Amino acid sequence: MLMLQVDADHLNQLAAEMLSGVLPGPVRFDPRIDLTLSQGRQIAKLTTRSAQAFDNGSLVPNYQDLRLIRAEQDIVRQLLQAQPSNISHLRRLRQARGWTLEDLADQSAVSRATLSRIEKGEVRPTAEVLAKLCNAHELSMSRLLGDVEDKLSPHIPRDSQRYWLDPGSGLKRRLVSPSDATLVAEAIECELPPGTRSVYDKLSSPGLEHHLVTIDGRLTLTLGETVHRLGAGDCLRYRLLGSSVFQTPKDALARYNTILVGP
Repeated sequence: MLMLQVDADHLNQLAAEMLSGVLPGPVRFDPRIDLTLSQGRQIAKLTTRSAQAFDNGSLVPNYQDLRLIRAEQDIVRQLLQAQPSNISHLRRLRQARGWTLEDLADQSAVSRATLSRIEKGEVRPTAEVLAKLCNAHELSMSRLLGDVEDKLSPHIPRDSQRYWLDPGSGLKRRLVSPSDATLVAEAIECELPPGTRSVYDKLSSPGLEHHLVTIDGRLTLTLGETVHRLGAGDCLRYRLLGSSVFQTPKDALARYNTILVGP
């Protein structure tokens, strides 16, 4: 099963590899990127238009170009038949509680329309929306997204680490080491773009132990009313008991690793 990370350039590369017999199948969503169905349809439309242009003669391709377009279409077709695993998990969590979309909307303060679009894979939830869902379900972010392992895997290659991109802030979150039935700690790698401010008001797990190490850039982290300004190599240790605000300056991003230790 191929772990497929999709963007325009990568799609062309994968199609070219398919033509040379390198690309295995079937193709499914890469959980690190979590491509939504609506984005997949946009790619599908683009490649379909290109193929039609070749077919009606408005473009004169060589044989290799035409085969490349057909290969792209085949990849997109398989993508559209897939379902992002963490989106399925969100739906299962709601159904396990016996909640309707209206019930979850009331519990989370997220609109029913937004919840419906998330469960259908039409949009990706932002960090703010996920934080509200964590609070409603009383779960950590990793458990909300189904990133907790059922069975301990001692070695976790980087290619298999779950990756999530916040479409609102651009925050990149990689779950380097998930918790499981026997290990309560998690290791998370984050990158926050320049000029970004992310606010988290409600807590799903009050008192959760954090060990944050800034790897690169500058990060201002406000815990309650206390402001911490962190540079490369700085470490901040705390138990989260209230609101938190992550902020980067306009001229610098922040890369940081966090170890979360559950109760």
